[in-house]
Amino acid sequence: KEWTTTDTLAPEYARAINKVLNILKTEEYETRQTISEDILCEGNAQKLLRPFSSKNIPSGEHWRWNQAKSRKKVLLPFGSMTFFKLTPRKRNKNPLSATTPNHKLWQFYVAPNDPSLAPFHILWCEKGGSRVQYQTPLNNCFLSFSFEKQYAADISISDLSFLAPFMDDPRIADQLWPNKA
Repeated sequence: KEWTTTDTLAPEYARAINKVLNILKTEEYETRQTISEDILCEGNAQKLLRPFSSKNIPSGEHWRWNQAKSRKKVLLPFGSMTFFKLTPRKRNKNPLSATTPNHKLWQFYVAPNDPSLAPFHILWCEKGGSRVQYQTPLNNCFLSFSFEKQYAADISISDLSFLAPFMDDPRIADQLWPNKA
């Protein structure tokens, strides 16, 4: 079924469409070739120009991403959006003690009406990690390093200038640290 308005969609789906439309309007997403682990952080959005499957989305040792319910398609003035919800699901043959996180991702396929514009995918994390986590493999387990909110006030943007060479877009690094050569 196709919808021409979000009014007839279930509230959860209408909220997801409205959020992604806002993300697109404000360009609050990162354009990537592949999906990064950052997608597990709540509020993160990534734009991908290539198709991908749920197997390409970072997951845990004991869980994977599962499409919940059916795909929805909404017709909008600029094109169409086909989307669905993804939630964690335990992998088969795992310990009973294994848990799944309380995450929720939305996957959108955007097909613009303008034939000069390429279709793309948006992956948005509605529910995820509440803090930035960096994970490093160590003997088949993961150590998580987190920056708690209480320490954020002690860090200024200039303290992070050492990250400039690692940024995907050098223009952004120049904006953040204009005096850094």
